[in-house]
Amino acid sequence: MYRDGAVQPLRVNSIGSVSENCEILAATGHAPEGLLCKCTECDREYRKRLHIKTRYGLSWEDYVGLLAFQGETCAVCRNVTPGGKGVWHVDHDHKCCPQSSESCGECVRGILCSPCNSYGVAWYEALPEHLQTFDILNLYLQHPPAKRYKQQGAPTEKRPTF
Repeated sequence: MYRDGAVQPLRVNSIGSVSENCEILAATGHAPEGLLCKCTECDREYRKRLHIKTRYGLSWEDYVGLLAFQGETCAVCRNVTPGGKGVWHVDHDHKCCPQSSESCGECVRGILCSPCNSYGVAWYEALPEHLQTFDILNLYLQHPPAKRYKQQGAPTEKRPTF
């Protein structure tokens, strides 16, 4: 912003440090007057939120609320770090939406670390039923955190929309 309070035009680039305007964007969650910042940090955050919404049908508030509901940990192993490329994974029941790689939003089960999402739950679900004997995974699959979060409501007055 200019010292007189006028909004400075946002720069459009794909690399570079976060500008003063980007800090304002991060604080408010939206660009002034509907502008979209294209700096590296803002674009990364925008793409992450868009991915969560379009692929899993979760608003950003629901995603953050669900992760908080899980204690900021993996819903299965309780790891505090996401592993892999450093991002948490939204787990959903692939039987619900088999024709699409996207979730309808109703079948979201929880947020997992990379190993639990890629190897743990996927591997376990592929086992024949008589071999599915891990109590922790059975509890997660039968009573997923997302369903409990939805039933109990978000910590704020706003109810989740998934």
